[in-house]
Amino acid sequence: RQTRVHNTVTLNEQNSDCKPRLNRWAENVNHGSFNYDLVEAENQSYPTLSHTRTILFIDKKYIVLIDAIDGVADTGDLRAHFQFANENEAATQQVFNPAHSKVYPDLYQLITTMPESGRRKGNLLVQAWQQAGLSLENEMHGLGAEAKGAGFGVNKVNKPEFERRAIAYSLPRKKGKQYFVTALIPFKGDNTSEQSTPECQLDFEPSNQQVTLVVDQQRYQLRLPQGNAYAVDTDGDGTPNILDPDPYQLP
Repeated sequence: RQTRVHNTVTLNEQNSDCKPRLNRWAENVNHGSFNYDLVEAENQSYPTLSHTRTILFIDKKYIVLIDAIDGVADTGDLRAHFQFANENEAATQQVFNPAHSKVYPDLYQLITTMPESGRRKGNLLVQAWQQAGLSLENEMHGLGAEAKGAGFGVNKVNKPEFERRAIAYSLPRKKGKQYFVTALIPFKGDNTSEQSTPECQLDFEPSNQQVTLVVDQQRYQLRLPQGNAYAVDTDGDGTPNILDPDPYQLP
């Protein structure tokens, strides 16, 4: 149940609080050459730090996560954690196969290298926006409740743990707003020799909130919504959740 073994952001790998707020929601936004869906949620993860995650689902094919971290905390280690299911996750006996994924810290990439087998025909590329101070780290460091690593799981209560691939993108915390931007690119085909891995470029401009994703020369570019664009008003009081100190106070 530790925060660091979930697909989210931590400060110093400490457990976060749960004080969520849904800010924005949009479906099938027509952006000219492509469509996208968007959801933005915010959590006051720590007393001195908030985490806002915007999820872009581009052309029903690719996902881009924009994690914005802000608050008065100005030291520590920020980590964006990712854990990955094994190809035989539903099986009773779990066996982690290190040959079925590759981590490239210098490219800020993880690539799955699975063969096609039965109904399983897909692979995944994870690509981070490269920025000063960013590092990609392996988080598979042992099993058990006291294990340092995040790369383990169970599929039933009181059953043995099994290893999973787990990584984290790390940034030193500094004053002001910081970002992790990560693209999740699913693709089909046998990738045992990485022969099916798509080419991917990812860029983000904090000053104007512009995201640029290029997959196999197909370019997707958009700016994240600002102000009240696509804002959600959960309690219907006329004040969007973004500005509402109690967005879930029903009349």
